[in-house]
Amino acid sequence: MKRGRDTAAALEYWLSSVKPCVKDMSKEELETIAFDLFQNLWNQGGKESASSTVKPYCDKVQAGKDGNSKIIGKWSLCMQGDDMRGSLTICEGINRAELSSPNVDVEELRLKSAECTKTLVYEGDADQWDNCEDSFNVNLTVEYDPVNDIIEGCVNVSPLHNDEYGPPSASGGDFNFVGLRGDDKAPSSVIRAKSSRLEG
Repeated sequence: MKRGRDTAAALEYWLSSVKPCVKDMSKEELETIAFDLFQNLWNQGGKESASSTVKPYCDKVQAGKDGNSKIIGKWSLCMQGDDMRGSLTICEGINRAELSSPNVDVEELRLKSAECTKTLVYEGDADQWDNCEDSFNVNLTVEYDPVNDIIEGCVNVSPLHNDEYGPPSASGGDFNFVGLRGDDKAPSSVIRAKSSRLEG
């Protein structure tokens, strides 16, 4: 009974006092806390206790990295129907990407999410969106589909500063895409289904 009360008290304290602070901590602060907790586990229960506690998390991270490593390479982008327009290159190490499309080109997109997450997030900048020349922020999200060996994602473009008197494209925009590996031709039914869902 006491163990149950202790667990409930720990959860209550976590939700009320710790979790709100964790959300605002920097990566360095989280690493420091994780190391302190790991060291305490090691000191109290030895190597086996400490390693068995963190192993499931480490395995999950490694599995995510292994899966995302398959996204490396050049992808031909399909943005509507079966049309192939543009390309996305995920560079070795997945920390950098290059985007070329009719609406926007970005020479360097930098990975902002963790390497092991299902949805990878990249950010970069461009000097043109559609027919408007200006400074834009570019956000790219992309996921790998291991079943069909394709990628799907979204590009969101926003102006660095607002221009009330510019053309419509001055306010930025977005588009969804499906990507085929290199110049491969995936079954059209797969592309149509994916494109329809993303654009819906």
